[in-house]
This record gives sequence, C-alpha cells and structure tokens, in this order.
Amino acid sequence: MKLSVIVLSYNFENYIEQCLTSILSQTTKFNFEVLVRDDFSKDKSASIIKRIAHLYSNVKFIEGNTNIGFAKGYKELLEIASGEYISYLDGDDYLINKNSLQTHIDFLDSNPDYIMSCAGYWEKSVDNIYSPPSPNHWLCPRIHDGHFNLSTEHYFTMNPSHFNRVYRKSPNTFFDYMYEMPMLDWPINFELSLRGKIKYLNFPSEIYRKHTGGLMNNLLNKEIGNKLVEVLKERQEKYIIENGK
Repeated sequence: MKLSVIVLSYNFENYIEQCLTSILSQTTKFNFEVLVRDDFSKDKSASIIKRIAHLYSNVKFIEGNTNIGFAKGYKELLEIASGEYISYLDGDDYLINKNSLQTHIDFLDSNPDYIMSCAGYWEKSVDNIYSPPSPNHWLCPRIHDGHFNLSTEHYFTMNPSHFNRVYRKSPNTFFDYMYEMPMLDWPINFELSLRGKIKYLNFPSEIYRKHTGGLMNNLLNKEIGNKLVEVLKERQEKYIIENGK
C-alpha cells in the first residue's frame, strides 16, 4: 500500500462526511487506505462513518467504545497503517485540492532525502469566512529558507508544518512523552525533522475549520509553549547521543 490516511473524529457529525469525501475524491495513480477512528462520540459521527465505510472498501472504521483521547487514537491507527507513507487529516477539516495527495507522493518518491512534505491552507470560520480572503493567497509556514525547507531548529520556536502533511512511515517516531503534550502534531513533526528533511510545497491544499469543538482550538499559552520546547530540546540531545548526529 502506497499511502495510509489517518483521520480522528470526535463529535464531528457536521463535518466528518465532507472530510472523508474530500479524501476519497482525490485523484491518484496509487491505491490508498483511509483509517478512521471515532473516539466514542456522543453525536451521530459513528453512524455517518459506518455508512461511508460500507460504500468504500478502502475505508476502515475503528469505532471506539471508550474515549481514549487524541494521542492514543493516533498511535492506534499508526500501528495498523499499512502504507509506505502516512497522511493525517483532522475529522473536522477537509482537502480542497484533488491533486493534493498525488503532489506530495510525487515529491517524496523523487526526493528520498526528504521525510515529510506539507502544504498551504485556508482557515474557515463558523460564519464561512475564509482567511486569507483572497483565493490567490493562502497560509503557509512563517519560517523557511529560500528553498522552502524546514529544519529541526524551526520547531524550537513554533510548529511550522501545521497542515496537510505526508510523511514516510518510519519506526520509532511516536514516544510516550507525547501523551503529556498539549498537542501531538508538533512533537511528531519535530521527531520527523530529526530523521530527514522537510519541504513546504507552495500550493493550497486544505481547509482548517476554526470552531469551539476543533481539535486545535485552544492556543498554547507562553508557559505551556516554553515547556513543550524544553521537552523537544531534551529529545534532540537524546537523539544525538543515541545516533551520533
């Protein structure tokens, strides 16, 4: 299997169908699977996912009978993923570019020294207001070099590769310390940066919904952010000692 797309859902009955159909409508030259875990939602999310999984054989639905949280759900899907590459999409967001996955895979297949690529996105409010408002502009990492490369050092100030990430499935990229982190994508992106280069591909790919129930709704305060960076610096030192680089 070339690619596994991981989707986590919790109380996303108003969003999950659009999320999954945006993945399933991707134009690709390869086969891919969609792994969806519902974290014991209190709404109709599970029934919506079941209906889609019944229609599409490449959609695998894991229905949680308890609420285990974002990190444990991600790890569960990562362990059963059969793809050479992994992509992740929050269950309340959706892809806007039908060539997104193919573009990422084409780049990574042609550039084996890169472990991950990410792309641009638009934010969308509950009032359907887009940011940036112009279709000719989109959000992208604020830190990169002239060639749109992202390095480990960038992750000590922010998480520059927020959205539409595709990365090579690599051993030992998920660690127990991540369960204690206020967000999961930042430390995962950081761990990947230790193992290879990261490229920002300059095209709009995803819609990120801003709403009160979103997985990334709560911003980090300064104290929590500083603690997270402190943990990442400790991880870097340990990685260098263990791997000699």
